[in-house]
Amino acid sequence: MMLRKIILALSFTGALSANTGFSFLKIGVSARHAAMGEAAMAMPSDATAAYWNPSGLAFVKHNSAVLTYNRWIEDTRHHFFAADYHTTIGVFAIHYIATGVDGIEQRDIPSDEPTAIFSSHDVALGFSYARLIQEKLAVGITAKYIYERIQSDVSAWGFDLGVSYKPDKILFSAAIVNLGFSNKLISETIKLPLGLKLGASKEVYNVDEHRISAVGEVVQYREEKIKMQMGSEYTYADKIAVRAGYQFAYHAKSWTAGLGMKFSKRFELDYAYSAFSRQLNASHRIGIIFKL
Repeated sequence: MMLRKIILALSFTGALSANTGFSFLKIGVSARHAAMGEAAMAMPSDATAAYWNPSGLAFVKHNSAVLTYNRWIEDTRHHFFAADYHTTIGVFAIHYIATGVDGIEQRDIPSDEPTAIFSSHDVALGFSYARLIQEKLAVGITAKYIYERIQSDVSAWGFDLGVSYKPDKILFSAAIVNLGFSNKLISETIKLPLGLKLGASKEVYNVDEHRISAVGEVVQYREEKIKMQMGSEYTYADKIAVRAGYQFAYHAKSWTAGLGMKFSKRFELDYAYSAFSRQLNASHRIGIIFKL
């Protein structure tokens, strides 16, 4: 277990990926969308759109605030908060991500006891703006400050650019994420995980109180192969949701599932389970959504 913790911490700083770091920026945030294979950028429903694709904020109907707790692999803490606010000139949003793992042992010489114990911590704070430039076309931008520490620290500035188009019941979405630059970690320049995302969603069934939606997207990050993720959601009476998804071409990720409950027009609760292979156990996310 400790070896996997060390590998996990190193991967956060980019030491295992050709100086591409800040890997926590690729961890999905909302429980609803995590249950659908993290295929989220073309299905905006609340303030989490600020993370997935900022242009989606323009299609969110209500002001909202979202809190997500993610029990990620190897005891990694992953917390997310987002809030959006609609104005006459567009939609503004903020989001905050924090991850951390404790109890990483350091050994300078072969020994049973570590010479030190340290932690890895990561933070990102983002500010987003989106607006409709036509009735069916929206654009958005996010600027974010990123900080990462594992014994030494490094900071960065990043930007996400997105566009969404909704001709009818289909929504098409595209985004470039994690454009930007960072300081040096010790003597190495750490690159942000620059990525391109393309996605689409569609309501495929809507009769009486039964509704089924499907979503899919293609993702490619810097120095990684193309990946695909797909998901679906069945909703009954706009109160109970059952979700499932699958993530293709990942080394450790595979299927996902989850549930959602709407207790009132203003309060929702979501849960997501994400399976991991290679003895990494599983991820459990809980999300609370307030619509204002």
